[in-house]
Amino acid sequence: MHENGLNIVVFAYKRPDSLERCLAALQENKLSGISKLVICIDGPKENALENDINGFKKTVEVAKNIQGFAEVNVWANKTNLGLVQQFFLKFDALFELADEWVVVEDDIIVGHFFLDYMQEAFRRFGQNTKVSLIHAYTYYISTFKKENSCFFAVGSGNKAFGITKTFWKNLERKASYYAEMPGNHLLKEELIKKKINYSSLNIEELRSDKLKAWDVILSMYTKREKLLCLSPDFTLAKDAGWNRTDASNTFGENVYDTGEFDADYRIKIFPSEVAADKRKEKQIKFYFKYTLRLKFLESRIKKNLKRLKPSR
Repeated sequence: MHENGLNIVVFAYKRPDSLERCLAALQENKLSGISKLVICIDGPKENALENDINGFKKTVEVAKNIQGFAEVNVWANKTNLGLVQQFFLKFDALFELADEWVVVEDDIIVGHFFLDYMQEAFRRFGQNTKVSLIHAYTYYISTFKKENSCFFAVGSGNKAFGITKTFWKNLERKASYYAEMPGNHLLKEELIKKKINYSSLNIEELRSDKLKAWDVILSMYTKREKLLCLSPDFTLAKDAGWNRTDASNTFGENVYDTGEFDADYRIKIFPSEVAADKRKEKQIKFYFKYTLRLKFLESRIKKNLKRLKPSR
């Protein structure tokens, strides 16, 4: 597989322009020409407006007309499955076709050496049971030095990543596994109030706001099982979907990204063993505990000041 390219899946919705930009960025990778591509497009919601239906149709059209890959398959849903259902059902099918997949959402733009990084990471660590995901997105942490290297840590960003069948088949799907984790007591209480037996509930059936995002589920499972994610020291992908129509949970100021992105950045140095980089983990914890909270506070203050400012 590694000599013959990669297996790539792009999850899309009703954003034809976003999908077009995402695929164009993937095409800039030299390995795209020998890689297989599956595009999964979620269908329109019940009682969808005409604009939404047209957006879905145009997205399917973009997908069917794409070139520059060894093989392209388009899986378009007739109805809307939603984030969790779409992800879990499609990956059950995808892992019947291949053991390793590169995952990208349609509002993500990757760099020119994104696939090279994924290929080498799979070759080195794809079958290691201590590894959960291979991340290509890294948060903009100022203390990280650009050394063209990557590192292992409990977790980072889930915007563009590699996943293996080994990890997938071991993923716990009972909601109780996550509801009982520290900090998720609200989820447990919510299910109890609704008289839902959370102990036997599957993730695919869960509609709570606490677990509706599939990337959150993967991250929580990784942390609970103390698995390690591989991440580059500087991001190889950027989130271009912030504040865009139908992007989930991405409204307001983007406090995560500084706007920096180097499409030509390349990872050349890989860890010699699967072990957590303790220094990087401390820097990540500091970022989320202090730096990010401060950014959120500053963003909120700016937003409130803007509201108070009299209009002319």
